[in-house]
Amino acid sequence: MTAAGDNGVEPAASSANAWSPIQVAARPDAVAPTVLGMTRRDEIGTAVAVTISGGSVKGRRDLLACWAGTATTAQAHRCVLAHYLADLEDDLDAEVVWVEKALDAHGHISDADLAPLGMPAAAGLAPSMHLNLGDVRKG
Repeated sequence: MTAAGDNGVEPAASSANAWSPIQVAARPDAVAPTVLGMTRRDEIGTAVAVTISGGSVKGRRDLLACWAGTATTAQAHRCVLAHYLADLEDDLDAEVVWVEKALDAHGHISDADLAPLGMPAAAGLAPSMHLNLGDVRKG
């Protein structure tokens, strides 16, 4: 994988249980085409749903496209995207990079930032990301 900074393809790190496509489907208001950065939350929801349903190649491509289209100030989007991109990494070092990106973004978000993405609380993401980082580092 090529590292290309904030505007391109990057190595990733993180794990699941952050955002369920079931939550997205149950809350149509959570996928309304509101733009934060350049990537809409419905695009992120679709990419996550594809990834969770086993479409790792298409999911990775879609998540990376969302990442490339997300402003560096859209911390909630970046946190969710990095979290799921980490799961798709085969390389442990690349996975750690994505986990660290997710954790960094997490430090800048609130519950209100995640509510439009169908997630009830920012605090609920932290344990999963820390466990993922621990699993990668021991692995």
